[in-house]
Amino acid sequence: MQEGRYLHLKYAIAGLEKTGTALVGYDGRRLIPLDGSDDSGIYYVVPKLARLLDWPLDRTLHVFFALAVGLAVVAALGGIFLIVRHWTARVYGVVSILAMAAMAYHSRDVYATLFCVTAGLIPLFLYVSRRSSPAVFAGFEFASGLTVVLANFVRSLAGVPVIIFQVIWIAWGLGLSRKTKAVLFLFLFLGAALPSLYISYVFERRDRFVAEHEPNPTVSLGRSHPVWHAAYLGLNYLSNGYVTATTDKDVFDKVLEIAPGTAFLSDQYSRVLKHEVLNVVRHHPYFVVRTEFAKAGDMFLLFLLFSNIGFLAALRAPKPKPLELAFFGAMAFHALYGFLLEPYYYYLLGFLTFAVLYAVVSVDYWMSRKDTGLQRITL
Repeated sequence: MQEGRYLHLKYAIAGLEKTGTALVGYDGRRLIPLDGSDDSGIYYVVPKLARLLDWPLDRTLHVFFALAVGLAVVAALGGIFLIVRHWTARVYGVVSILAMAAMAYHSRDVYATLFCVTAGLIPLFLYVSRRSSPAVFAGFEFASGLTVVLANFVRSLAGVPVIIFQVIWIAWGLGLSRKTKAVLFLFLFLGAALPSLYISYVFERRDRFVAEHEPNPTVSLGRSHPVWHAAYLGLNYLSNGYVTATTDKDVFDKVLEIAPGTAFLSDQYSRVLKHEVLNVVRHHPYFVVRTEFAKAGDMFLLFLLFSNIGFLAALRAPKPKPLELAFFGAMAFHALYGFLLEPYYYYLLGFLTFAVLYAVVSVDYWMSRKDTGLQRITL
């Protein structure tokens, strides 16, 4: 886990003990609003779990991530055995999912959520979408919406590609009537709305408490994703003389050098970094293009590595176009992490999990086509 996140988790536990209010940290001197702009859920769930079970932080983290990854593995393997017909493809899927699970657990950080929400929902979704009654399908969409929002709470935007995949497959891959599609999308929206309302309440309660007890917080109470922070840091993917920051602290120090007294992740913080990023883009466009092409090349190599024989199978036996579009639409969104920041494999756990699932489905589709000579199979 990142050192800064681990430290803030300690503050979150101390703050919860001192105030009884979630997402309020205490560093021994003052109250701190905890990362309302990015990946806040871990500061809500882990301190409450530690307090409930009276466990130390390290033990709580191990159990939290083991439970999350374990549940995702069970759901993924169950879904694979339901949608994959060939034992060779099933074994390939089991090995691939277990390897991805090991990577996710090893991170012991919010990035594991990228694996959990993808592996936990996509295989089961593919089964339910083809084999279940409309009522069961609608119920699954409600549960999907709820799960995706909770995943986004822990890791910002982690579940959005899952929604992209489902929307594309429902809209174009199943031959459903407009009414049925509308009902399914409604249940997906309702499932997402309920936890969203509660999360908003949690933030509002936190903001009121901090405003009353710490009128001049050192961290912004904003809740927008720090895009310009990530974009600035991502410009250092290739060695250069324009951006030298390699850590979050380096970026913060750069902002303070330009605008002393700026609160971390505040609107002013984002404006300063936006100006710096656009300044590099305007004056060094060739460097920016070269950097993004380098990131694209590295991500393509990762896709080939993790899809491996599945990519070859897809070339030999193309799947239905809506299914291809669903997979690549989801992976394209995940790839934005790599383009914006860097194609570090923890940041791309969702992208890599989709690549693995794409490979498993492709291998099974290819083997089924070889056996039957058909152009279409179950999916």
